[in-house]
Formats: sequence, structure tokens, C-alpha cells
Amino acid sequence: MSDFWILRPFNPVFLILFALFLLILTVSSLLLRKKSERTRAFVIAVACWVTLLGFFAYKYALSVDADFNVITASMGGFNWWGELPIQLCNINLLLIPIAVLTRKRPLLGFCFFVGPIGALMALVMPGNGFDGYSILLPRMLGYFGTHFVVLIAALAIGTFGLYRPRLRDLPLIVVTIFIVALIVFGINMLLRASGLHPKANYFFSVETEGNPLLELFYSWIPLPFLYLLPSIAILAAYAALVTLAFSVAERLAGGKRAAEPAGEAPRPYPVCYARDDEAEKMEEAFETQTEEVYGPPFPDDDPLEDTVYDAPFPPARRRPGVEAERMKCVYAPPELMGKPGKTRGKRDGE
Repeated sequence: MSDFWILRPFNPVFLILFALFLLILTVSSLLLRKKSERTRAFVIAVACWVTLLGFFAYKYALSVDADFNVITASMGGFNWWGELPIQLCNINLLLIPIAVLTRKRPLLGFCFFVGPIGALMALVMPGNGFDGYSILLPRMLGYFGTHFVVLIAALAIGTFGLYRPRLRDLPLIVVTIFIVALIVFGINMLLRASGLHPKANYFFSVETEGNPLLELFYSWIPLPFLYLLPSIAILAAYAALVTLAFSVAERLAGGKRAAEPAGEAPRPYPVCYARDDEAEKMEEAFETQTEEVYGPPFPDDDPLEDTVYDAPFPPARRRPGVEAERMKCVYAPPELMGKPGKTRGKRDGE
């Protein structure tokens, strides 16, 4: 077989695959940017579910791969209990769909920050049997395909506008990381105690397996699981830096929007409300007043046109007969914003 298909980190095949998956992420972000948040979330969830099915097919291929079993014989060979999707990278195939569909910010933060790091570590430091072999082998397709999907699915949480990191989220994100790691550690101990997998070490929470950084942490805290605490602290610092970068970028973008030429009328704000008959009358009134002051209320190139926001309508304002507790947003002149009963919705990812 041609040497061209041999895959190693950062060789031409690796870089082509990396570029291909980034292209998929970019194109899908552009195609879905005017779709509702629920649609975008569902697309990510389906991608993870399909990949999860492929993950188990790939693990079955490993179980009958004689070459792989020879390579890993010193580590006990293939064991289904050692191939569960609860490693630092592939656990995101389980968590990302839950996060994007429930919109739980601590879980979204976990997937957004931990997913890419776990996937990149697996991609640039592949284990035995996955480095220097043809990408056409089933085990290579499964291994790299799975981790590339985890990478772009985690990034898509941000590029699809489903999550914007906020500093106030960090404490709960750190707690979520700790809890997930503790649960995985418990699974390790259960598998070891039952004899199902005597070397279970998901999240590297029981043994360092020769990892130099983990060896250093173990020299500081020579206790299983607890030696991961410095790693969690490093993840927290990384999340804080990324969050600050997002904050600075948004402030710069906000400054540019604020610098409008003198004499122009202020831009209308989106006004959000529950969708029912009364709301339709409100919308008609808003559009009429807006058009009188600002011209057409929905410019053809306006990204907020017909946007549906996920922010719940305040309980005190819900009315009988409202089918969905979601809000639709339309433009209204700024002077209407001070009137009672008008509620601004949250933008995507808030």
C-alpha cells in the first residue's frame, strides 16, 4: 500500500483531514446561521449520536483486529470494558447532545472547554496501534474520525452560537469537571473491584501510565484521583483565558457598532414576546411605528430578522393559550422599550 496513506500527527494526510473537518465546521456554521437554536442544537446532537454508533462499530473492528491485539498484548489486549466512551475525549459524544438540548451552561462549558483539549491530545498523541498506519485501516478511520468529530462538535457549540463563555460560569464549570472526573473514577474502581477490567484507568484517574505531567502531579499529591487536582486547576486557568479573550473580542466589536456616524437614528431594539393572537397585534403595531421612524423594519441583510430566541417568557406574563414558552423578537423603536410589558430577549448563547 502506498506510503501516502500513512497517517502520523502533522504529516500531509493528518493536515488534509484536519483542514477537511474545519471546512465542514465552517460551511455548516454558515448554512445554519439563520436557523433556530433548536435546529442548530439538533444538528450537533445527531452528529454525536451517529458518531457514537460508528464508535461502537470501530470498537468491534478492534476486537477482531489480530494485528491490534498483538500490538496491545502487553497491556492485556482488547477488553470491551476498557473501550467504553468515557475517556476525556469521547465522553463528549454522550455529554454534548445533553448539553446542547438542555442548554445547561455548566455542561455546555464542560464540553466547550474540555472537548477540544481531549480530542486534540488524542489526535496529536495517538496510542499504540494508531500511529504510523494507513488511514484506510478500519481502526485508523474509527480512531481519527471519532476524535475529529468530537473536536468540531465541541467547537460548534460556540460557532453555532449556542454558547458564549462568561466569567460567572467558571465556578460551576470547574465543579462539573470535578464531578464528572469523580464519577469516572468511581467507574474505574468498580471495574477493577469486579474483575471486569483490572486495569481500568479512564481519565487517567487511577494511574499516571508514565505521563510526565501526571507523574509530576503524583509526586505532589501521591493519591489516586486527587493527583488530578492540579490538572483541573490548569483547565480552569485555560477556561478563564479563553473567556477573557471572548470578552475582549465582544467589547471591541461593541465599540465598533457604537461608533455610528453622527446624525443617524439609533438602531431599533429587538422586542420579544410569547407568540399568540395578541402578540401578532403587538408585532403589527411595532412594525408600523418602526417603519414610520426608521423605514422598513426588517432589512434584507439583517441577521436578527425572524430570529427565535430560547429565553423563557417571564412566568408572570404567560397567558392561557400560548402554545410555546418561547419568544419571537421583532424590532421596535427605542422609545417603546420603556413601556410596561415589553421584555428584551437574550441573544443566542446567553
